[in-house]
Amino acid sequence: PPEEGGDPVALFKARDVVAAIGRGFSPERAFKLFEDGVILSIIDITDYVKPSRNNLVRVRARLIGSGGKTRRIMEETTHTYISIYGDTVAIIGSEEDVRAAEEAVISIINGAPHAQVYRKLNEYARMRKLGGLRPMI
Repeated sequence: PPEEGGDPVALFKARDVVAAIGRGFSPERAFKLFEDGVILSIIDITDYVKPSRNNLVRVRARLIGSGGKTRRIMEETTHTYISIYGDTVAIIGSEEDVRAAEEAVISIINGAPHAQVYRKLNEYARMRKLGGLRPMI
């Protein structure tokens, strides 16, 4: 049980940090979860495709992209950290940024063309800039 006067939210954040490290994030990136407004989201690829080895390899390759391009674009435009590990995609960032990254990840898992996803991400980044939202990470 948490100590009297301790921060119960810290327990949940610590759990998320451990989960993030277990999903392939460096401790440095996982520790961002201790900051206010930073959350972890984990997407199970097998919720969207049949869990055959071929499907998982293909989807992971689409999510990472040539030389890591797709993952890098998703991270840069949404100001998130993304880890593709095993059958999961984990995302660290502000709630709004994580939702935008989740949408992009799910679109790619479902087979949307990369160019279409990049357009939506660029539109999100543009709206984010106009809205004056500051990146959490």
